[in-house]
Amino acid sequence: MKLRIVLILLICCSWFTPLVAQLKFSRIGTQRGLSQSTVGKIFQDKRGFIWFATKDGLNKYDGYQFTVYRHISNDPNSISSSTISCITEDQEGNLWVGTFDGGINKLDKTTGNFIHFKQADDKTSIGGLSISSIIATPDNKIWVSTYGYGLLCFDNQQKTIKWRLVESELLTTNDISLVYQDKKNTLWLGGHYGVITHIDKNNHANTVRLQSNLPPRKNQITCLVEDPQGNILVGTRGNGLYRLDPRSNQFTQIMYSPNQINRANLITDLVYDKDGVLWVGTDNGVFLVRNNNFSQFTYIESNPDSETGLSSHAIQSIFVDRDNNVWISTWEAGLNVHYSHRNNFKLYRHKVNSTQNLLRDKVTAIACENDPNRVWIGSNNGLTLFDRAKNTFSHYFINPSFLTTSTNDINNLYYDRDGDLLVLTWEIGLRIMKKGSNSFSLYPYDDGSNTTHLTCLSPSIKAKKVWVGTQEEGILLFDKQSGEFNPVPDLNRKGVLLGMHINSILEEENGTLWIGTYNNGIYCYDPIKRRIVHIKKSNRSDGLSANQINKIFQDSRKQIWIGTNGGGLNLYQPATRTFKVWRTEDGLPNNTIKGIVEDRHHHLWLSTNQGISQFINYSNSFKNYTKADGLQGSEFLMNAYAQNNRGEIFFGGTEGLNIFHPDSLVESNKVPNVYLTGLKLFNKPAMVGQKNSPLQQDISQTEELILEADQNVFSIDFTALDFQQFKNNQYAYVLQGFDKEWNYIGTQRTANYTNINPGDYLFRVKATNNDGVWNQREALLRITILPPWYNTWWAYFFYVVIIGVGLYSLRRTVLVRERLKLDIELQEREKEQIQELDTLKTNFFTNISHEFRTPLTLIISPLEKYLSENKDIPDAQRKRTESIYRNAKQLQKLINQLLDLSKLEAGKLSPEITQSDVVDFVQQITESFRGLAEQKNIKLNFQPSTPYILAYFDTDILEKIVTNLLSNAFKFSDNHGEITVKVSINPADNQRIIIAVSDTGIGIDSKNLQNVFNRFYQIHGKDPQKQVVGTGVGLALCKELIELHRGEILVSSRLGKGSTFTVHLPINKNAYDSSWIRENENATEMIPINIEDNATGNQQYGTSKKNAPLLLIAEDNDDLRNYIKEIFVENFNIIEANNGKKALDIAIEQVPDLIISDWIMPEMTGGELCEHIKLKESTSHIPVIILTSRGSNDSKLAGLEIGADDYITKPFNANLLAARVKNLLESRKKLRERFSKEIKVNPKEITLNSSDEHFLEKAVRIVEENMMNTSLDIAFLERELNMSTMQLYRKLKSLTNFSGNEFIKNVRLKKAVQLLETESFTIAEIAYKVGFNDPSYFTRIFKKEFGKSPSEYLEKSTL
Repeated sequence: MKLRIVLILLICCSWFTPLVAQLKFSRIGTQRGLSQSTVGKIFQDKRGFIWFATKDGLNKYDGYQFTVYRHISNDPNSISSSTISCITEDQEGNLWVGTFDGGINKLDKTTGNFIHFKQADDKTSIGGLSISSIIATPDNKIWVSTYGYGLLCFDNQQKTIKWRLVESELLTTNDISLVYQDKKNTLWLGGHYGVITHIDKNNHANTVRLQSNLPPRKNQITCLVEDPQGNILVGTRGNGLYRLDPRSNQFTQIMYSPNQINRANLITDLVYDKDGVLWVGTDNGVFLVRNNNFSQFTYIESNPDSETGLSSHAIQSIFVDRDNNVWISTWEAGLNVHYSHRNNFKLYRHKVNSTQNLLRDKVTAIACENDPNRVWIGSNNGLTLFDRAKNTFSHYFINPSFLTTSTNDINNLYYDRDGDLLVLTWEIGLRIMKKGSNSFSLYPYDDGSNTTHLTCLSPSIKAKKVWVGTQEEGILLFDKQSGEFNPVPDLNRKGVLLGMHINSILEEENGTLWIGTYNNGIYCYDPIKRRIVHIKKSNRSDGLSANQINKIFQDSRKQIWIGTNGGGLNLYQPATRTFKVWRTEDGLPNNTIKGIVEDRHHHLWLSTNQGISQFINYSNSFKNYTKADGLQGSEFLMNAYAQNNRGEIFFGGTEGLNIFHPDSLVESNKVPNVYLTGLKLFNKPAMVGQKNSPLQQDISQTEELILEADQNVFSIDFTALDFQQFKNNQYAYVLQGFDKEWNYIGTQRTANYTNINPGDYLFRVKATNNDGVWNQREALLRITILPPWYNTWWAYFFYVVIIGVGLYSLRRTVLVRERLKLDIELQEREKEQIQELDTLKTNFFTNISHEFRTPLTLIISPLEKYLSENKDIPDAQRKRTESIYRNAKQLQKLINQLLDLSKLEAGKLSPEITQSDVVDFVQQITESFRGLAEQKNIKLNFQPSTPYILAYFDTDILEKIVTNLLSNAFKFSDNHGEITVKVSINPADNQRIIIAVSDTGIGIDSKNLQNVFNRFYQIHGKDPQKQVVGTGVGLALCKELIELHRGEILVSSRLGKGSTFTVHLPINKNAYDSSWIRENENATEMIPINIEDNATGNQQYGTSKKNAPLLLIAEDNDDLRNYIKEIFVENFNIIEANNGKKALDIAIEQVPDLIISDWIMPEMTGGELCEHIKLKESTSHIPVIILTSRGSNDSKLAGLEIGADDYITKPFNANLLAARVKNLLESRKKLRERFSKEIKVNPKEITLNSSDEHFLEKAVRIVEENMMNTSLDIAFLERELNMSTMQLYRKLKSLTNFSGNEFIKNVRLKKAVQLLETESFTIAEIAYKVGFNDPSYFTRIFKKEFGKSPSEYLEKSTL
C-alpha cells in the first residue's frame, strides 16, 4: 500500500517537472487607458472589438484606446453596475453583460444604450442578481448562471425570461459557478463542491460529482473546456485539473502538484489556441500543453521585472482572439498579450542590472564571424560577443578600469578572412584579437606629434593587409604580419587627403581606391598610373549629390553605390562617369544613408536617419520600414551594420540592435476591417442621445448622418481592428462631394473637416495591414448637411418678394446714386492726388536731407574754425559770417526735423526713456534762448511749480518738443513781447507733467486752430506784413513726437493776443513699453554749443613732424577729406584713402596711429573697415573714429558695437574732432607710460580690447620663455608673432612705447626685479637667467633703467 502511494506521488511530481519558458508578452495597463489593473473575463465581438470585465466598468478596446462604460446613477441608459463579471454576444450582435451585483444588461448595438433586465416572466426580481457566467447558444438563447439562484434563460426568439430548474438534488443551493456549451450543444454547469451538471439537446439533465480527499471547497469548478477527443477538461479551485469522459462520467486527474496546494492547483481558465495548444491559467502562472500530452508541458512563470515577461502569477482569465493572439488578464497587474504574428525584426537592447544583454542601447559597430551565430557588437562602453546559439552575451573592455571613458569607445569593427577581429577604439588605435585568442593586441599609429584618430577599416586585395582611414592623416595600409602602418605618399599630402576625415574606403579588384571623406567628396586613386580624381558635389542632376560620404559599397555585380549625408543614394555610372541619384522624392525615407548591405536577391538594404529601406533592384523602388515595424528607433549609426553567412542582416542604432533575414519579411494578405469609432462636433465628442447630437445610434452602426447647418465643423474617428504588437496600419479617407482625391494620412486615425457647405456627401475610409496591403472593404457613411433657414425654399420665396419691392425703390434712387458715385470718384481721385503729392514731397525731403549733411559739414565746420581763429576781423565781416553760420545751423535743424518725420512714418523712431529732473532740463533749454530774447527785447520767463520734478522721459524727444515750441513762440512774437514757460504736475492725478509755452504774439484765428498740427500747413493772413516764412514742419513734428511719447498737446489762442501750447506727458515708467526704459543711463544734459567755447586753436602734440603720429583719413568725398586733412596737417603725418578697401590695405601695411573714417564709402563701408581693423591682431590697437550723417542712437550703438572708439555726427565741429583725436591718443600714451614705469603690469590693465590683451600677453610670454635663448632678438619675435618688421614696431610702439629690442630688454629687466625680490639668487645668477651674458653690462643697464644698481635695489627692498 505504501509503495502504491509513493508511485502515485512520483507520477504527480513527474507531471510538475515542466520545461520553463519565457514567452514575450506585451503589457497593457491603466497607463494605456484600462480602467483597473485587475481584469476578469475577456470577450471579442463579431466586429473584432475586445471587451474586458473589471470591477471598475466594462472596457472596450480597439487596439489603440479604451472606451469605458460605467454605471451612472442618474442615467437609466447606463449599465446597472460597474462590477462586471462576464460578457457574451447574441446573434444580432448585441452585447450581454453580467455583473456581480446588478444582474443582466444588454448593450443595444443600434442605440448604444444598456437595457437592464429587472424581472423574469414569473415576476421574480432579477435586477440585483450576482452573475457568475453567461453564454449565447446557436438557438438564439442566452444562458445565465448565478450565485444562489440557479440558471436563467433568455429566449430572444420567444422574448421570454425563464428559470431553468434543475431536478437533481445535488444542486439544491443553485450555486452555479459557470455555464459552458460543447460542440454537441450540450450545456455544462459547474458548481460548488465539484458538482457538474450537463443538459443535452433534449433538455435532459445529468449530474456527476468530483470526489477527492481535499476539502469540498477546493473542488469548486472554475472552468470547463472540451478537448479534441470530446472529453471535458475540468479546472478546480485547488484540486488541479481533471479530464471527464462524458460517456462514462469518470474523472481522471491529469495535473496536480502536491507541493503547491493553493497556487498551481488553482485552475483559473482553460483555452485552446488555433495551433491546438492548451493554455492553462493558474494562480501560479501559465502552463502550455501541446498535443494533449500532460506528461510534458511548458511552464510560463511570472517575471514582473522584465518588460516582456508575464506581469503576475495570479492569472484571472485567458482568451484567444481571431488572430490567435493570447490575452491573459491578471490580478492587479493588468493585461498581458502574446502576439501570434512574431516580429521579423528581432530587437535587442540594454537592460539595467543585467549582464545578459547589450552594454548600451547605442550600437556603434557590428562584425559577424564565420559562425553565423556569433556576432560582435561595439558600443561607447566596450565590446560584446553575442552567441545566438547559446543566447549569451560576453563583454570585453579595452580598459576595464575606466568603463565610461573614451578608451572603450568602439567606432569600427572588421572580421577579416583570416578569422581575426580588428577593433578601432577612439583615441586608442587599432586592436586585434587573433583567431583562437581571447585577448587583444594594441597597434597604435603615431605620426610623431600625437596619436592619430583611426576612423574606418576596409579589406585590401592584398593578403594580410587592411586599409585604415584616419581623421586628418590620410589613408594607411596596415600590414598584419609586421604590425606596421604604411602611408600612401601620393594621397597623404596637403591638398589631397592630409587634413581630411576619412569615412569609407573601397578597393576594387584592379587596385583602384575609392575614398569617401567627411565633407570633401570622393577621391579615386589609380596606384598604377598614380592618378588621382577628385569628385565633389555638383549642381548637375547627374553629378555627386553631396560632399559628406558615409559609405562606398560595391555590390556583387561590381556596381559602386555611394551613401551620402543629406544627398541620398548615388550609383556610379562608369560609362559616362556620372551618377544616378535617389532621394526622398523617389521613395527614400531619408536622404542620409548610414549603411548599405546587399541580400541574396541583389536588393540593397539601407539604414538611414528614418528607419531601414529596401531598394528593390529590378524596379528601382523602395520599401521602407519604421519603428512601427519593430525597429529599434528611427536613427541608425554609420558603422553599425553587417551580414552573416546565413544572409541575416544586422543594423544598429541609437536605441538598440535589429536582426532580420530579408526572406522572412513576407507580406501578409490578411487585411483588417476598418470601423468608424467616434464623431466630434467642434472638437467635442457627440454621444448617442445627447442634446443636439446627430447620432441616433452608435457611429459604427450608423449609415447616414444628418447634420444641422451649424454642425459643419466635424471630425470622424476610425480604426482598423488589427491587434498586433507593432501597428503600422496606414489610413486614407475621402469625402466625396468635397475632396477631389484620397487623403493618405499615414497612421493618423481622424478625419477633420471645417466649414463644409450644405449638401450630400459620402465619407469613405480604408486601411492597410502592417505590410501596406489595402483593405478593399471600406467603411462608408452618408452625410447630409442641411442648409440654414435662409437657404430654404420658403426663405427664397420671401427673398423674391423683398427683391421686387427693392427693385421698385432702386429705380427711383438709381440716378441719385449715380450722381453721388461720380462725386465720390472725383473726391477720391483728388484725395489720391493729394496723398501722392504728399508722399512725393515727404520722400523728397527725406532723401535729400541725407545728401545735405556732407556739404553742411564743409560749411559749418570751416565757419566755426574761421570764427574761432579770427577774432579780430571787422564787425561787418563777422556779422555776415555769423549770419551764414546761423542760417547753416537753421538748415541743419530743418534737415533733422525732416529726418525725424521720415523715421516716425517708417516706425523706426523708438524712445529711450530715462529718469531725470524735468524742471532742470526744460530750464536749460529755455535759457539757451536767453540771448535771442535779449536781441529781440522779449521778456522770457521760466515758472516751475516746484524746483524739482523727477520723471521718466526721452531727453532727445523732449528737447525737440520744447525747442520747437519756443522757436515758434519767438517767430510769431513782436519785439517787446513776453514768452512764458511753465512746468508743473497735473494736480488731478499726479501722473502727468504739464509744460506750457505761452506768448503774446500775433495769435491764431480759431478757424485755423484745427490745422496747425498738419504737416506743411502755414497760416496765410490778409496782412502781408504779418506773414512769417516757415516750413510748416515744426508743430507737426511736435505733435507726432508727443504722441509717440504717450502724451498729448493742446493749443489755445486769441487772434492778436497770443497763443498757449500745453504738453501733457506721463511721469511714471509703467506708462511706457519696458523695452524703452534705460534704467542705468543718465539723461543727456542740454548744453548749447558756442563757437568760441571750442576756440582752442590747433591741438599741439609737442613733437616734430618727423615723429608726429600717423593719421589715416578714409573719406570718399574729396573736399571733406581735404578739409579734415587741413585740420590735422600741422601735427600729423597724413595718409589718405578714398574707399574702405584701400584704407584697410594701407592700415595693414603702414599701421597708423589713428583712423578717421566716413561710414558710407564705396567697396567697403566704414563699419566694415572698423570691424576688419579690430579683428586683425596687427591692427586691433588702432583707434577708429567714425564720421557719419546717421545721427540716431541706434546708428551710434551699431558703430560702437563693431569696435569704433568714437562716433561723430556730420556736420561736426572741427575743434571738437581735434579734441576727440587728442583725447584718444593721450589715453593710449598714458597706458604706454604705465607699462614702461611699473614693474608688474597686467596686460589687461593697459589694453582696451581682448585682442590687444592677448597679443601683449603672448609677446611677454615669448620673451620670458626664451630669456636664456641666445637667438632671442627682434627677428625671433617677428617670427613667433607672425608679423613684419613695420607691423611689430608700430604695434609695440603703440601699446608699450618700446621698439622690439627695447621691449625685450624691458621684459628682461622687469623679470630681474622679480627675481631680486625673491632673494634666492645672486646678481650674477639673475643676469644669466634673464639673458645677459655679462653681469657688469647687466648692472649698467639696470641702473640706467631704475636709477639704482641691482645691489642697491636689493638692499632697499630688504629694509
